[in-house]
Order: sequence, then structure tokens, then C-alpha cells
Amino acid sequence: MATTIEELERRRELARLGGGEKRIAAQHAKGRLTARERLSVLLDAGSFEEYDMFVEHNCADFGMETQKIPGDGVVTGSGTVNGPWSMSSHRTSRSSAAPCPSAMRRRYARSWTWR
Repeated sequence: MATTIEELERRRELARLGGGEKRIAAQHAKGRLTARERLSVLLDAGSFEEYDMFVEHNCADFGMETQKIPGDGVVTGSGTVNGPWSMSSHRTSRSSAAPCPSAMRRRYARSWTWR
């Protein structure tokens, strides 16, 4: 059991890095926050629950099949804003910006229609 939980935590850390440390540093160099950082500013501390963290794009064009980034393109989930519950979705520019965003559309749709 411990190995399964350790593997899940490893995958979560990888997903939280998005495109990696270099892309996070590039965002910060431009004076921007990452999508997860923006969510931490918006939502109450510790209230964010991310959905579809491990979803990857399914694009096979333009060499994209070699660039698989968990949670690519958008961060979606729920949390509270000064108490009331809210759904939130934030685009992330530090991922691959996949040209075939069907997985991203499904994640947005889930955040818009979830009840």
C-alpha cells in the first residue's frame, strides 16, 4: 500500500511542476504567477481541490506526442473564496500549449457543469 501512495504523491508532484522548473522560472521572470499560484491567491488557504490533475493532451501532430505534461493547459478544481464554495479554472502558459486541446476542453466543461 505504501508504494501505491508514494507513486501517487510522486505523480502529483510531477503534475504540480507542469512544464518543469525552467517554465516556472520563465513565468516568474516575466512577473507572472503560475496558474496554481494564482489559485492560491484567489482561494482560501487549503481549500483548493484539483480535478483531472493527470489528464494529458492526445495530440499526435507537430511532434506533440513526445511532450506529455500531466494537467497540461488548464488547472481546474474547487475551493472557497472568503467562505462560499466556488469552481475555478485557470489557463497555464508554462505547459506545452498543445494544439489539440480536446482534453483541455473536457476539463473546462467539467468545471462549468459540475454540481
